[in-house]
Amino acid sequence: MGPIYQSLLEKHILGELRAARFLARLLYRYPRIRNGAFRWRGQKLCEFVTQIIMGERGYCEAMKKPANYLGWISRD
Repeated sequence: MGPIYQSLLEKHILGELRAARFLARLLYRYPRIRNGAFRWRGQKLCEFVTQIIMGERGYCEAMKKPANYLGWISRD
């Protein structure tokens, strides 16, 4: 792998994959917290996850700015 390719991977893909892996581990290791959050704000959390999947938001964005997802949880 060339240095330019590696740099582009680091900048655009690998950070997202690391953040996604961290969040997945968090959700799977603590099912009671996950289930409670989805019971409490299921629709809003599903919308947030959909925005990540659709590319409208990123995993890194969610990790760096907790207000991005905490706002979804606390809104009525």
